[in-house]
Amino acid sequence: MSLVMDFGEIRHIRLLIKNIYNRDFTILKCDYELKDPSGQIEAFGPADIADHVLDVLVNPKLKGEYDVKFTYIIADETLIEHISLKVI
Repeated sequence: MSLVMDFGEIRHIRLLIKNIYNRDFTILKCDYELKDPSGQIEAFGPADIADHVLDVLVNPKLKGEYDVKFTYIIADETLIEHISLKVI
């Protein structure tokens, strides 16, 4: 997944988690990292969880390509999703 935002914006990034088997599940915990264009962690912390939606509010400090990493736990599994964020 790839997103674009303008420099100076403060925006939510929301990620809908789906189960390919249509089974019920609960997201127990989720953390995120926002890595700047040089690969340094600019922001991190817990993500908000609303049912199956992960939500973070980001405010990138630089222009360029960012990586937003969600690490979340469902049952005994730890899963990771990356979102590419381009700040122009």
